[in-house]
Amino acid sequence: MAQKEVINMNKEILNEQLASTEVRNPGMQILAPGDLTSEETADNLIALLQAMYVEHGITKNREQLVSDINAGSVLTWFAKKEGKFVATASLIKQADGAWELGRAVSLDRGNGIGKRVILEALKFHIENHPDAPLTAEVRVADEFKGIPSGLATQKIFFDTINKILPITPFAVAPLFAHGEPLRNEQFILSASDVKPGKTISENIAESINGRSTKGIVQGLQVVRTAPFRLAIPQDGGQPASEVAAESANFDGCSLFPIEVTDRNMPLIGMLSAHPDMVLCGIDRVMGSEGKPVVLIATVGFRGDIWNGETSQLAPTKITDSLPSAIRKDIQNIADRFSQIHKRLSKDWSKKARNFWEIEMNWPKKEETWEG
Repeated sequence: MAQKEVINMNKEILNEQLASTEVRNPGMQILAPGDLTSEETADNLIALLQAMYVEHGITKNREQLVSDINAGSVLTWFAKKEGKFVATASLIKQADGAWELGRAVSLDRGNGIGKRVILEALKFHIENHPDAPLTAEVRVADEFKGIPSGLATQKIFFDTINKILPITPFAVAPLFAHGEPLRNEQFILSASDVKPGKTISENIAESINGRSTKGIVQGLQVVRTAPFRLAIPQDGGQPASEVAAESANFDGCSLFPIEVTDRNMPLIGMLSAHPDMVLCGIDRVMGSEGKPVVLIATVGFRGDIWNGETSQLAPTKITDSLPSAIRKDIQNIADRFSQIHKRLSKDWSKKARNFWEIEMNWPKKEETWEG
């Protein structure tokens, strides 16, 4: 069934959900794209993100955000309560024509206001981009360091939205990091154009099992380092083993999207055999040769030996709104990243202790004299 037909069948659910949030929040004001200037939109979005996360990736580049809003590639909704901005959500245009529903924040929790702005964005999408895929990066961090858990958002996407426009997980990884010291958080990548029914691990196995991994290992080129480190196959690139080794000292996630071609299979084999690499998904978009793109990732660790601050990885908690097999599979993948981070943390703590005890002779032993 085409996406447009599914949407038409389920519009009643969306309208009922919107009406419910309106009844629960009399006096709530919704501001749609265009109700504020681009500068006002950017400033209020940044303020809400900072209020929730202290620091967020997009807050570092206001000029680019204003430019994207002006261009119409970022559409933002706000909710105001008692004259204050309390919630927001955005649609962000992707390079392949899809629209991401994200940047959702609600400072008024438990009343459905955050849900309301997300559903307003969804309504706009299905009325104006009915044939375009909807994607989402759904936060799965549990409550951590004073930051609320992502369970409410997960329920909105994988329960409410999924009943209106089915949206399927295709990967999970700690792709985003905020704050100082750096706090990594895991997200489920999901999309409406991904075929439902199988777990992420089943889709990975279907793409690579039975393929020969013998041969020359392709080099890698690191093409960006924020919001995560991205490395892709490259002729004459840096040896893959070196790039993989460097990932342990990078303070965030390193992601390796590799198309499942015969030429790339030795690289896939080498990375997947690495104890600190996780096969975490199959991209929703095929590669340049029309083959699936397997997503392999790891998380690094960095610490300041002088003040003891270290990069962190928030714990994960997956909603039971997802089918049991899919939920357990996602949790297992997320746990792999947690295990890697814990081991790196343990190794760093040991090195730091040795540095202070051996190199710096601290704590200094009390002198004694028996005369």
